[in-house]
Amino acid sequence: MHQSSSLTFFFRYYFPIFFIGIFAISLIFGEFNIDEMAFVLMTLIISLGIFYYLVFGRLRKVNARSDKIITETLNYTEEIEYEQINYISQTALSTPTLININYQEQETGQNKTFWVLGSMSDMAFRIDPLRLEELELTKYIRGKIKDSKPNYDEANEPSRYLIPLILIVVVLVIFIVGFIIENLIL
Repeated sequence: MHQSSSLTFFFRYYFPIFFIGIFAISLIFGEFNIDEMAFVLMTLIISLGIFYYLVFGRLRKVNARSDKIITETLNYTEEIEYEQINYISQTALSTPTLININYQEQETGQNKTFWVLGSMSDMAFRIDPLRLEELELTKYIRGKIKDSKPNYDEANEPSRYLIPLILIVVVLVIFIVGFIIENLIL
């Protein structure tokens, strides 16, 4: 049985509390004028909030079995047959490694997406600093999808570089807006 990281619940439920606490402490004890940085701080908070919701807010713990995957959150457990999965994709250039699974829900027929945190033991002793090689969990699930759906095509999977590219663009926009506000407006 292949499964996701045991840190899934930490990243989904406790990491935001930890991050907000560190951020709040730095604002309280930092020596900078909050009035001057209000726009940059709001941009940062909003962009990080959106990123958290899109990735960590949809994070689930996964156990991949021979006939289906079982996903878990604190609220519910769901069983997903391999025939229901539309695609699986793994991010590159990121640590921890995230796996994106899109599937069709049986009751409603809607396509839903969730994220899986790759197993830390699978990443631990790997000589792959850019995280370009796929994890065993991704390979296993993709193999089971191909077994159940012979017409599955990896070319229909989203780019592995999409999340790192979005993060780079967001960070650049925040720095540029901060620079403009700091040097031109104030």
